[in-house]
Amino acid sequence: MAIRLNILGKETPVWIEEPGPKVGLHEIEAFERELGYSLPPDYREFLLHFNGGRLVEGLVYGRDDQPDVPYMHGDAISKLHSLEPKGQSLEAYDRLSTPKEFDAYDAKLPLNAIPIANDDFGNYFLLCSCNGGWLVRFWCHEDSDIGVDSLEHRVVAEGFTDLLMRVRSLEQLEIDEKAERDAEYLALVSGAYPRFVDQELELVEPRYPGVRLWVRKGALAVFESKGHFSLHSDELSRSYLDLIFWMHQEATGHSLALESFDSILRSWFSETSNDFGLNGFSKNHVGSWWASRIASGDLTPDSSGFRFSPVAIDRIISVAKGF
Repeated sequence: MAIRLNILGKETPVWIEEPGPKVGLHEIEAFERELGYSLPPDYREFLLHFNGGRLVEGLVYGRDDQPDVPYMHGDAISKLHSLEPKGQSLEAYDRLSTPKEFDAYDAKLPLNAIPIANDDFGNYFLLCSCNGGWLVRFWCHEDSDIGVDSLEHRVVAEGFTDLLMRVRSLEQLEIDEKAERDAEYLALVSGAYPRFVDQELELVEPRYPGVRLWVRKGALAVFESKGHFSLHSDELSRSYLDLIFWMHQEATGHSLALESFDSILRSWFSETSNDFGLNGFSKNHVGSWWASRIASGDLTPDSSGFRFSPVAIDRIISVAKGF
């Protein structure tokens, strides 16, 4: 059950699951003695009442984010660390540690920088004492050899409560996800095809005039079934994989190996946010589809790979016309 964080009487937009084990003031004070200084009151209260937890939604709108610079925005807290109670043992990645105890990436943190949270990609959020106040910095593990005070480890918040208040609310998450779905739907309906896909369509269209419609209608069928145009293990996804493979075979006359088909799929990704394009695919599920088509006799081997049999092509075209 998710819990909404209320810190010093202030309701935040943060909801957590799996709060940490209960700790008391004596354990917090013991941690402060290890640090050599006191924690800010809001973070003390958080440890006392919640002691960590996994965020339901953790995207942070950071103070110094630069949306036009790659990797300088869009970071998300996965887990707020938990202070380890006496007599219990927590996983290292979940445990609140002092800067001296921090041992990730062979990095050494300054004594004023406490790693209080992490994302899903090996990066940390540091609560740093600074000129009598507190800042939270995003610590990127790829820049672990650069000082914490550098611009690469940008400031995301002015203290712990400010960090929580900068987390995207669940209401905003719902609004953003709807906007993303609407934009993807519009791109599938009318967006320009990726150049590679458009080139293949031009080659296939003279013989199969309806192929552009098949491609769009099939993509929309996948989107409407799962809310995004991504290919996995469902039957619609498998039918669309058939269509992509057949189009390449028809356009080029070439057979394909599984490794080459992976690069063909990547060429179906959209080139801009307004363009038609694949949102993603699962390599494991593509491998399963491939094996099933070989087992059924649809994909037959030749000297340079595999190609669809004439019977399989008739089936693929029939299914595509029905998307």
